[in-house]
This record gives sequence, C-alpha cells and structure tokens, in this order.
Amino acid sequence: MKKFLMTAACGLLAFSLSVFAACGDDTPKKGTVEGDFSQEATETEVTDAADALDSAFESGTLIGDVESEDWSFGAALSAEAEIKFTVDGESSTTSFSLDYKLTGAPGETDSLALAGAGSFSLKGEESVDMSVYNDADNVYIDMSSAEGGAKIRMSWSALFETIGSLGGSMLPAAMSADTQLPAESQPGGSEPGAGDTATEEENWFADLFLSLTEAGFKIYVDDSDGVKVKISATDSVMAALAADLGSDTGAAGLAFEEGAVLDAYIAMDKDGSLSQVSAVVDISATMTVEGAAVGFALSGNISASSFDGKVELPSDLSSYMDMSGAAMTA
Repeated sequence: MKKFLMTAACGLLAFSLSVFAACGDDTPKKGTVEGDFSQEATETEVTDAADALDSAFESGTLIGDVESEDWSFGAALSAEAEIKFTVDGESSTTSFSLDYKLTGAPGETDSLALAGAGSFSLKGEESVDMSVYNDADNVYIDMSSAEGGAKIRMSWSALFETIGSLGGSMLPAAMSADTQLPAESQPGGSEPGAGDTATEEENWFADLFLSLTEAGFKIYVDDSDGVKVKISATDSVMAALAADLGSDTGAAGLAFEEGAVLDAYIAMDKDGSLSQVSAVVDISATMTVEGAAVGFALSGNISASSFDGKVELPSDLSSYMDMSGAAMTA
C-alpha cells in the first residue's frame, strides 16, 4: 500500500490524457495551477523537482504517513468537458460534469477501506443525471431518477478493463500499459523481496518525468513556493496522437488544429503536502470518415485536490444489479 496513492495519481493523469486525447474555445482555467511556467525546465530542474516530490512522499508529508495506524486521506475530484461534433455542416454539442468526494484509510488487511460519493451529469440530445458511489470492491451507479433507470454496480477490475478497451490504445507511449510501476504500488501487490525488482530507492517521479520527456512532452517547473510541475503535449505528441487515432478509427487525414492544449499539473505546497493533480485540454481537429467531412472540438478539465470531510454511502448498495460479468465479456 506504500505507493497506492501515487498509482492513483498516475491513474488520474493517464485517464485524463487518454480521455482528452481521444475526443476549443477559450483555454479552460479550471484545472490549471498558477505558477511561472514561461521557460521549459532544464534537466537539473526536472531532477530537483522529482527528488523534492519523492522526498516528500517518502518522508510522509506528501500524502501523509501511510504506515501510521491512524493515516487517512480525502480527495475532491471534479471534471467537466464540452465536445462539439460537426458532420457535413451539421453540428451537435455534448457536455458532462463530475463532482466526487473520495476518502480512504487502512483496511483490515494490506488494502484500503474506500468510500466515495458524487454526481455525474451528461447533457446533449439526451440528458442523463446520476449518482455515483464506490467502496473498496465496486463502483455503484444510481440512475433511478430517470424513467426506467436502474441501480447497477461494477467491480473495479471490470471497470478498469472496460476503460482500457475504450482508451488504452490512445494513451501516449509514456502512459501506456507497458509503463510498469512497482508491484507494491498496486492494491494487494507484493512487497520488494518477494520476487519483484522494485525497491524503495526507486524515484517514481523521476521515472515518470523521464518517460514523458522521451515521449515528446515538455516539462516546466516553478519551485518559488513549493514545487509546481506543468507537463505539456508538444506538436510532435499531438501529431503522433492524430496518427494513432486515424489508424485506430479509420479516419482519413485526421489532424489537430494549431494551438492545441493538453496540459497536466502536479503541485506540492511549501510544507511538502500534495495540493493538486489536474489536467486541462482545448483541442479541435478535422478528418474524413467514410467520405464525410468531420470536425470536433473538445475543451475541459479534470482535477483532484485535498478534502477533509466525510463520505456517507447509501444503505442499499448490496441491492444494486451486478454488471461486472457483462462488462468483462462485452
């Protein structure tokens, strides 16, 4: 469980990059971190930032002392996006928003006792509003407020498999499934010495930043007040994404327009506490699909910040219809 929260942060970053890259008006302001990111960081500045983040994590200030019996964490998650599609001159717009609170504490075994609750809203030709919950085993979705709506649940493994099947091939190389994290960072993973090559001396942040720069991303660092890191997709990254998406979807001539924004942020305050992990996007593209001229624009953001409240789960979660098997065989 030592690096479970770092895996969660990686998951958020990977999910935001994959979702946003798969799909703008003014550049979104939500999800950004204020700082001086005017100059690309030098190799030394990136190394120093990685060392500072890793040191804070190892000392227990970044996300708290996870080895302590009374350790706990809380996160406020938010996301919103607007997607505009145009096909042969006819356009449609879809938007969504998510607000979620998540808490966790050590469980009876080497795992986390999780509780999450929030809401999801989808607006378009059809609108959907739902309540979403989770515990350590499942994600629960309540759509009963809509006519004919149901209450369903899905295991985490089925959910991750579904997300992987939808967006895994769209991840940048640095964030793909081939980028391995230490085994002990995974829920239920083994500790070093049990056949793994992972050790406590590994710097997770240094590995992450290195893989991102090798994939073509630019990294900016502001260390004037804590450590703030901005990770930006370059034109070469966007071109590679366009080529991959065009190949995967069969879209001809897919190209992102100039000025595309695909940025991620990690912020640690001067006391060594993780304050925000987030991403913003503002992209538009054109392509030809089965002879039709198609354009789309996507703007949005996703963010996680600290939360010190309490999450209350409904008492009827066990009655929700289990869809795990259907998802994994779909």
